[in-house]
Amino acid sequence: MTTAADILRASGVLVPADLLEVDPAAVRVQRAPWWLRVVLRPAFAAIAGPATIFVRQWPAPGEAAARLVLHELVHVEQWRRHGSVEFLLRYLGDYLKNLSRGIGRRDAYLAIDLERDARVRAESVLAGLRRS
Repeated sequence: MTTAADILRASGVLVPADLLEVDPAAVRVQRAPWWLRVVLRPAFAAIAGPATIFVRQWPAPGEAAARLVLHELVHVEQWRRHGSVEFLLRYLGDYLKNLSRGIGRRDAYLAIDLERDARVRAESVLAGLRRS
C-alpha cells in the first residue's frame, strides 16, 4: 500500500505534523479504477475521498507530485471536517452555481470554494517548506 507520505517523501517533501489536519501516512494513494478514469476523464489528475487519494496516472516524484498530493490531502481534511454529504453538496453546489453564472466548465471548477482552499493551502505548505 502506498501512502501520501510515501509520495511526499519520494518527492523530497517532509511535512511537519502541525501543517495538516490529517496524517499523510494514514491516507492511501492508489490508481483510480477504470470506471472512475472513464467517467471523469480527462478532467482530473486525482480525486480524494475521506481516506484515499485516487490518481489518474502514477505521479513521478518531484514538486508537481508533492503539490498534487498536498492539494488532495486538503480535500481529505475537507471530507473529514464537513462529512461526506455536506462536502459533496458544497462541492457540487458551488460548481453548479458557477456554471449557472455562465462561466465555462473549467473556470466553474476552478472557482469552487473547496478547490480554491485546496490550491491555496497546498501552495502555502510548499512555500513554508521552501523557507525552512
